[in-house]
Amino acid sequence: MKVKYVFLITLFTVTLFSCNRHAKTYNFDYGKFENGTYSNNYFNLEFSIPDDWHALTQEQNINLMNKIDEFISEDNKILQQAVETSKITTVILFTGSQYGLDVKEGEYNPNIMLLAENISGTDKVNSSADYLHITRNALQQEPSPKTFPFNSFQIKNINNSEFALMRVVNYNSDNQSFTQDYYVKLEKEFALTFILTYNSEIQKTTLEQILHTLTISQ
Repeated sequence: MKVKYVFLITLFTVTLFSCNRHAKTYNFDYGKFENGTYSNNYFNLEFSIPDDWHALTQEQNINLMNKIDEFISEDNKILQQAVETSKITTVILFTGSQYGLDVKEGEYNPNIMLLAENISGTDKVNSSADYLHITRNALQQEPSPKTFPFNSFQIKNINNSEFALMRVVNYNSDNQSFTQDYYVKLEKEFALTFILTYNSEIQKTTLEQILHTLTISQ
């Protein structure tokens, strides 16, 4: 599966939470990627990816968000509304992958995505676990088969920042699988979500090493 389609599946899930919400808009820092490091002054965070990995430009991230329309049928008015709302309330801050957008046939492309969703317009999210609970419910509405290995959300401390973790194993039509780890932290009326996507333990280890370069200044 090419990386862009995995990204679109992820963003499709985000739109399910965005429906029927009205959030305040913000003029905040989308961050920058220089010399292998992503930094964001609004959220006071930074992390690094390996030298041979690839990061999308902000324009490519915006195009990726817009392509979610490909997953929505013309007669599904509810999801169409959710998509339009998500384009206002949700932004892709960073997308990085091992091989970029050009992937050889049969080669899996592990990747990491950082999303920020404005949650100021909902009273249903008071913790990272609340956000993951809603995300899991949205995922369970999708027709594609998936499993949730953890009975409950895990709490992970990454360089003194606490995240709630949910793991999802996705299966495609060939019964092949890929795993997505959702790390969520609430920050400044936003849900920050790191999504790590992989299909081997080696890829998982590399992605976790990337995540553990993360620092968030208080």
